[in-house]
Amino acid sequence: MMTTTPAEVEMPSGLRLVFRETDRLGVEWVGSADSYRVTYQASGDTEVDSVASVPNTTHTIGNLTAGTSYAVRVYSIEGGRESAPLEGHWGTRPEAPTNLEIVTMNTDSLYATWNASSSADFYRVTYQTSDGLEMQSVASIAGATHTIGSLSPGTLYTVRVYGIKDLVEGEPLLGDLRTEPEPPTNLQFTTTSTSILQISWTASGSADTYRVSLEATGGPEVTYSVLADTEYTAAGLSPGTLYTVRVYSRKNGTEGALPLEGQQRTSKLILSSSRKCF
Repeated sequence: MMTTTPAEVEMPSGLRLVFRETDRLGVEWVGSADSYRVTYQASGDTEVDSVASVPNTTHTIGNLTAGTSYAVRVYSIEGGRESAPLEGHWGTRPEAPTNLEIVTMNTDSLYATWNASSSADFYRVTYQTSDGLEMQSVASIAGATHTIGSLSPGTLYTVRVYGIKDLVEGEPLLGDLRTEPEPPTNLQFTTTSTSILQISWTASGSADTYRVSLEATGGPEVTYSVLADTEYTAAGLSPGTLYTVRVYSRKNGTEGALPLEGQQRTSKLILSSSRKCF
């Protein structure tokens, strides 16, 4: 009597990743079986069923760990029998770092710090102006600090920090900050009297306003005005006094740390004497 050995159940094919998140992997495949079993397995762990029987050729595996690589296996099921598995390997996204802090270093650089992500090994840092392309500052660093250089003065930048784990990149942590504008140039004292200093300067190409301060010898620095013009008359000064004048560039409220600076003394007060004749 002859016995017939059932044909092996045909494996699915074309397994591919559709999407990945920190806790989910979406996969799809090609096949014509009645149903499929989908499993996942992290390195060192046991194989776990994500779904025991699904008629579709797409599936989302959930409740995964961020920044972890998984073996995903799909088995065809026909008449209660299973095929050999079709296998793929993918990692979930690492979690984003946290607490991004950005400070301006000068007119052309920004310094960024952040709290490390527990599921990332490295970080990629980018910068972008409001109307520009996202530019890479560094492709992969292990630390949680970075200086972005070669920037434009007085320009607002969006900084993004991406966590990386096994070449898989997470969603970015982002923040905005403006570089310092360049200082103005060519400080001039056009009029000097006993109580007035008239000041002018050449505009900075990266500033929209200026803060003018005066400091008498031995006294505090006092802000006299914030203005958009390139000249200012400081009045109410003390006669015969040496003043240090500083003009700071500003752009949308961001002030340059390095001012244009000069010194000028007000005129001495000359007392006239009258002679009486008898």
